[in-house]
Amino acid sequence: MDLIGIPLHIILGKRFEENREVEVKIRKTGERKYFKPENLENFVRNFENEKD
Repeated sequence: MDLIGIPLHIILGKRFEENREVEVKIRKTGERKYFKPENLENFVRNFENEKD
């Protein structure tokens, strides 16, 4: 079940367990991106700023 109004899914799955990479899925496009945890905050902030 998806939540209305949340534009990103942040997934800590197998890739995180194996490579310490966080998966981010952009709901609108279905695109998936992968980040080290220390870069995630920067991506989310930039994503929100681009939306405005």
